[in-house]
Amino acid sequence: MAKGDAKWSTRKLVLGWIIDTVRGTIELPPHRVDRLLEILSSIQPNQKQIATQSWHQIIGELRSMVSAISGARGLFSTLQEAFRHPDPARSRLRLHKHVHDFLEDFRWIANSLAERPTRIAELVPARTPHTIGACDAAGTGMGGVHFVPIQGRLQPILWRQKFTPAIQTELVSFDNPTGKISNSDLELAGSVAHADIIAQFTDVRERTLQHLYDNTPTVCWQRKGSTTTTGPAAYLLRIQAIHQRHFRYVSRHDYIPGPANVMADFCSRAWHLSDSQLLSHFDTQFPQDEPWQCCHLRRPMNLSLISALFKKRSDPGLLLNEPKHTTNIGTDGLNSVLKMALTHSFATTRIQSPFSRCLVSDTEMAVSHPATTPYGLGQWRTASAPLGRNFPAWGSGTYAKMPTARSISE
Repeated sequence: MAKGDAKWSTRKLVLGWIIDTVRGTIELPPHRVDRLLEILSSIQPNQKQIATQSWHQIIGELRSMVSAISGARGLFSTLQEAFRHPDPARSRLRLHKHVHDFLEDFRWIANSLAERPTRIAELVPARTPHTIGACDAAGTGMGGVHFVPIQGRLQPILWRQKFTPAIQTELVSFDNPTGKISNSDLELAGSVAHADIIAQFTDVRERTLQHLYDNTPTVCWQRKGSTTTTGPAAYLLRIQAIHQRHFRYVSRHDYIPGPANVMADFCSRAWHLSDSQLLSHFDTQFPQDEPWQCCHLRRPMNLSLISALFKKRSDPGLLLNEPKHTTNIGTDGLNSVLKMALTHSFATTRIQSPFSRCLVSDTEMAVSHPATTPYGLGQWRTASAPLGRNFPAWGSGTYAKMPTARSISE
């Protein structure tokens, strides 16, 4: 207390972080920023090896800083993968090209910390999301739907993007077992494009976006933010991290069974229809209170996703446009719709943490009715709340799924 721990202040060093309650930000103290720059500068761009103990220390220190560095948690995939290439005789690790790609992104973020502090609202999701949507991908393309509350109404939008012939040629299948791109990689690419569509359509700063996918690896990858690999998933999560840092939104990710994901599935496969025909089909088959709008994936994002699928680092600047929004997300959001959906939910029958490994065996699915409205999508959302202090997981950031009406009755 004599050192100032009991002093009231709107800007204070708390547990190693600078908290500013007026600006609503969390920052690294100056000495930790200096240490971050020192770590990154200690590794030369052409360095081939590093001591295993040193690499453990570097990864540990970087991990300890990412809470205050928005977007950094998505840059660990290839850094973790380096531990798979040890030289036991010399107690050293090999630093390949993919590691240096991601270190370059760390340097890019570190150089912007002074003018880009992390806002607390970027780290904590709202109890009820401000938008909800679902996406899907197939061998020919990807697509999805969003429901955006605008001035007391829910605006439905849809999007789709065809995959290039080069991507389709490299897709792993029974006929092409030596392909380099898996179906789950395409699903993850669709999830990143899905986030960009909504960011271009409306102002998503400090808003919580709910996304649903019918691919369990995509749900797991998006929740964790990284995966120990040098494959396409690592580069796609890198794009997601940089995108989230720039547009300052919070994402929630949940699973929806394929039979229920009919709207996004149709967007990703209906290439026999023109855009106008697709809109007409949706207005007829999936009618909403407002007519559907069609959005298009911007070319820089599409090029970045193509590069990621082929494990190439794209320029972060391609992602950093400043769209001129003509709409703003309403403050009421989907509150009443999603609360009603959760009350009558039939989606899952087990309590599951959204931070747990998402496997089919973790949940017991009932009949998957097609989700053709925001209410239908809302039934697949994981409703979360922080665990109480008497729970063992307190302090780990774990959120527990609230039991649904069906799970209570069973």
